[in-house]
Amino acid sequence: MSQSKKLLHLIAETEAIGSFRTLKGRLSFAQLVSALTLKDQTNNFTPLHSAAKTGRRVVLRHMLASIPKGSLYFVLSVRSDSGQTALHVAAVHGHWPVVCDILLAASNRHGRRQLLQMADCDGNTALHLAASHGIKTFTKLTRHFLVANERDIIEIRNNRNETAGELILKHCPLPAVTEHVQTKAPSSSRMLLKSCNEKLDLTQVIESQNQRIAELMSMISKLNAEKDRLLAAGSKEDEKNFVSTATNTVDQED
Repeated sequence: MSQSKKLLHLIAETEAIGSFRTLKGRLSFAQLVSALTLKDQTNNFTPLHSAAKTGRRVVLRHMLASIPKGSLYFVLSVRSDSGQTALHVAAVHGHWPVVCDILLAASNRHGRRQLLQMADCDGNTALHLAASHGIKTFTKLTRHFLVANERDIIEIRNNRNETAGELILKHCPLPAVTEHVQTKAPSSSRMLLKSCNEKLDLTQVIESQNQRIAELMSMISKLNAEKDRLLAAGSKEDEKNFVSTATNTVDQED
């Protein structure tokens, strides 16, 4: 039995479909479920984790189809050393088709919701990890697997107090996010991305304020340099003129 379990990891990594079918025929359902939840000694990956990491979609679909529906959520919720399920692993490596297969395999919307709510050791859900691959992947995930009343999932915060929407802003140019949210995202995703859009508006305001502060600091630096020059020359009259000029400049800026 232990040999069969080790073989499943190899099958998952190499996508040896014929070998999987042969092995499946020799195991009972209980033995197969046990084999699919066995963890390796490297990252505590199950065969499903291994298939998700390498994007081996065909063998992963065969494995999922062989699991009794009553055991699907149990198998899909097994975590690695870093607290990640196979869904997390597929998301972090950007394997969008594998993400779809795993979520579609969940027996119902409740099961999908539970998988999407699961956070790894860093507090990241699959949505957080999908966000690191850009706005398009994130939108696909929300469009296909979330509905409007599940916005709470997108607002889950990781250990750094970041939502998935906020992570998008770290990995995507601001104009690209704005354009996609306003013109390309479907209505359901736009609603779910509202928090991202609100954050985007705030970020633009902050950037504008920071630019203004930098300009004022530059002006102050120039004024101080001019003051030092005049003081070194010992001209009291020029210093008075300087103070008057500086005051007028600041008043105009206000």
